[in-house]
Amino acid sequence: MMAHQQSVFHHGTSHEHYLHSLLCPVSTVTGLANPTNAGIVTGTGVYFVGSNTVLTAIATNTWRFTQWNDGTTNNPYSITVPGTNITYIANFAATP
Repeated sequence: MMAHQQSVFHHGTSHEHYLHSLLCPVSTVTGLANPTNAGIVTGTGVYFVGSNTVLTAIATNTWRFTQWNDGTTNNPYSITVPGTNITYIANFAATP
């Protein structure tokens, strides 16, 4: 059994990557700005399920952040990565 385990876990093999994906599931965290020209969202990417990441909404010159699509107004916003891919939308309002 030990010899079999060693042969499966050679670094860089497709078997290793496949087993890693089964043992350590990942989800994609996407961030969008609404409207799209109002700003950007940082902290997005592919993360291990259950890990933490921080999303930050950064407004462009004539906009201000108002809230995330789930109603949260925290910015930066610390989230726990769920078991499925997820998209957070940063809503912005024009400054007067």
